[in-house]
Amino acid sequence: MKVGGEVEKSRRCVICEEEKLDGYYLCSFFICLECEREIVHTEVGQPAYNRFIQQLKKAMSSFEIYS
Repeated sequence: MKVGGEVEKSRRCVICEEEKLDGYYLCSFFICLECEREIVHTEVGQPAYNRFIQQLKKAMSSFEIYS
């Protein structure tokens, strides 16, 4: 897919760890549209919720904090 004359690159989602074209950046983390929709509709007690938390923790462990 081309955007503004350039080929759009896929990005790796921090939740599903798949290469996707469409999604959002949360800080510097890319979250694909499918995972974003699933996160929004997942209740705290559901098993998928813990998977989201673990994947975000994994992503955060590589995040540099500047003070």
